[in-house]
Amino acid sequence: PGTGEWTTVAPLKFVRREHDSLMLEDGTLLIVGGIRAWTIMRVDLEAGGATRLKAHLPTGIDDLAIVPTPDGRVWIIGGQGMDGATTDQTWVLTLGEGAESRLVEGPRLGLATGLADHVLIQTPGGVVVSGGESQQGRVDTELADAFWLDPKTLSVRRLPDTAIAHDDAAGLSDGPWAIVFGGQVKESFLGTKVPTPVRAVHRIRLDSDAETPE
Repeated sequence: PGTGEWTTVAPLKFVRREHDSLMLEDGTLLIVGGIRAWTIMRVDLEAGGATRLKAHLPTGIDDLAIVPTPDGRVWIIGGQGMDGATTDQTWVLTLGEGAESRLVEGPRLGLATGLADHVLIQTPGGVVVSGGESQQGRVDTELADAFWLDPKTLSVRRLPDTAIAHDDAAGLSDGPWAIVFGGQVKESFLGTKVPTPVRAVHRIRLDSDAETPE
């Protein structure tokens, strides 16, 4: 194909939306979850084939987040199940050849109501998870919660909350800083909760070993 031309690589075996994805070191694309989707797919962008892994999520989970670990595994974080309830469960995916794979439960984040639509910020020392929403009993709550995840040890610890909630926000890192900005919260208007854009930008500084936020 010529430069600047879209080409079709491979059809997905299952339609997906609100899933997450990750480029693996071997050049294949990993696709995890989505609305009513519990399967995990691996797409070979060169050969043009999609493989369903033997491992799968316990139920359909959307609005989750995934991050690689230094030893080649994949850490799956939170999300929203088919019943609408969010979870603070994490899972660890070990990849083998082809469809060979294994999924085990990882540590919980320690947020009883769970989270989805959270932003994941990769920093030099690890990963910051911030914001999102929880849903239990069809009641949505926007979150200001934040966590530090260490992919080397699969450990989790809490960080200070942001000053206001950030649901469906964006984030990035800048050296020792993790930055989260935008998104939405729900505010009361004439007795009804309506989505309201968030203008705030928040950041937190982490020292070199990410043990102490500043």
